[in-house]
Amino acid sequence: MSEEAAFLEAIARNPADKTARLVFADWLQERGDPRAPWVRDDELWEWMMPQAKDPTGDLVAATARAREGHKTVGALVRLGPSALPKVFAFLAKGVPGASNLHDALELLGPSAEPQLALLLKETQSEKRDARFGAYRCLARLAPHNEKAMEAVRAGASHTDYMIRQLAIATLAGLGAQERTTGREREAECRTLHELVRSGTEEQAADALRALVKFGGLDESLIPALVRHTINPANPARDAAIRGLAQLGEPGARGLLAAAVHFAGSGWFSGAFKTIGAVAVPPLREALNSPDDKVRQLATVMLTERLESAPDPELMPEVVSALIALFRSPETEYHRSARYALDRLGPAAQAAVVLPLREELNNPNGKVRQPVTVMLAEHLARAPVPELMPEVVSALIALFRSPETEYHRSARYALDRLGPAGRAVAPVLLECIGRGDEFIRDYRATFSALGLSAGEVVPTLLRAVESLPLDRVRSYGRDLGELGHGRAALLHAMRRPGPNVLSEVREILSQVSFTGLKELDDVLRKETGADHSSCRELARLVLEASPDEAIDVITPFLSDKSKVTRLVAVHALWHANSTESVPGLLLALRDKDKTVRITALRALGQLGAGTAGVEGTVRAMLTDRAQDVRDVALEVLVTFAPKPE
Repeated sequence: MSEEAAFLEAIARNPADKTARLVFADWLQERGDPRAPWVRDDELWEWMMPQAKDPTGDLVAATARAREGHKTVGALVRLGPSALPKVFAFLAKGVPGASNLHDALELLGPSAEPQLALLLKETQSEKRDARFGAYRCLARLAPHNEKAMEAVRAGASHTDYMIRQLAIATLAGLGAQERTTGREREAECRTLHELVRSGTEEQAADALRALVKFGGLDESLIPALVRHTINPANPARDAAIRGLAQLGEPGARGLLAAAVHFAGSGWFSGAFKTIGAVAVPPLREALNSPDDKVRQLATVMLTERLESAPDPELMPEVVSALIALFRSPETEYHRSARYALDRLGPAAQAAVVLPLREELNNPNGKVRQPVTVMLAEHLARAPVPELMPEVVSALIALFRSPETEYHRSARYALDRLGPAGRAVAPVLLECIGRGDEFIRDYRATFSALGLSAGEVVPTLLRAVESLPLDRVRSYGRDLGELGHGRAALLHAMRRPGPNVLSEVREILSQVSFTGLKELDDVLRKETGADHSSCRELARLVLEASPDEAIDVITPFLSDKSKVTRLVAVHALWHANSTESVPGLLLALRDKDKTVRITALRALGQLGAGTAGVEGTVRAMLTDRAQDVRDVALEVLVTFAPKPE
């Protein structure tokens, strides 16, 4: 029996006693056997027993499993760099747990110098998992080995996104470490700077993100950073803006140079906040820039600065710049100016009122519109009686403009002006009568002005008669909610064209009133037939005086058109008078049950206490139609006296 076999037999006899195993490890170490440290390791010995075999193959295979492989990463790392050849053999085959093997390679990196040749070779592998694994290992070896560092520098411009990011992060991290010498730091930053200046947009983005995170930016990069901010689709753009924010006043000037290409301050607001007070001098200079975009950015950024750190000397300059923005025809500048003015508070707002007053008569609507809205908002907060008529006149002019965008902004201002803007109401009614798109949800505005629903209803009803269908659907809903559903029906019946019943149904789809469902069913069934008499009924009813309306309606109760007879009953109901009762009683004899049901329901509201009504309704309990009998019973219940 060999000495090794004797050791293994002694270990097998008492596996719980480590003494024999440790003696065996010493024996292996004396003979230079690489298994010695593995035998001492409890976990590794589990993979070696009982024959003290090399566990590398089994451990690599176990680590390469997708689900459980992470549990053996630590054991594989303790095998040392001798495990690398088998690790790369598995990666070359393609395994589900490649990420576990990559983690092991990273941990092996600092001790992997004996396998440097293999690592450099695998960076050129055709298999992506093998290439990336080699770079993971080299990134940890690079601080200790120049050849590994050269490979990482080359990886910084690799076409593979993951390898490039790994290499760049490694270089940036090494450059930020205190123990790195000045020469080494310069070398790592030089590689990243070169990628920012002349690499692809993706390479520059990765390099900039690393430099912003770990440091290493300097003023020599400002032209490249400005270039990367110009294209919104450039992946390096956000990192370039953050980079400029780290460069103090020179970075602020770079941001202003980039602003020539953009309208709006949103892109740079956070960057200027990061720069802080040192950005004020270049921003102050930019208030006089010939470029509107730069001036806009400087104005808004200084406004935000003044909000947190008031400066009496700077305020007049910013107010003058705000006035200039309001006088610009660019809508984006107006939004910025209003945003800035809101943040500066009442003193600044009052300071711009008089200078901008003259712009209320500016022939350019794009200037007149924002000034009118801004002044209306100011008057809502701090009334100026002598200015109010001028603002109201300007609002009226905006509402009468053919530009829809002016209508919306004028209405926005009017909502805030409240009852003081009541003089604009007639113009808004004109807009309702035209069916203007912006006025669809007009009720909030009229509420703000203090107008009653009754002042709006006549205009809505006229609109239902004549406007195109797509303009009046919402008007029908509003009339229903305001209790004028039957009035909407009568006015809709006067609509021109051959498809009147279809259009009436569409309008009434938004309306709610008793008896609507039966009416809708009849309209649907009768669409397409001749109902000119119904249109004539509506015309006569709406043109008659209230005293004459009942007499006008009654003859139509015997019309040959079922729709006309049904609308006549609704017209009597709409009259809301006991004078309608005789006509409704007459309608109870109609051959169509829908007409009879509607007449019964109308009597339930209008006929209580009227002589002869209750007896006639009671007689309807014997009607041939069950639906009619049911409604008659409901009406009789409403006639019953309430219990005391």
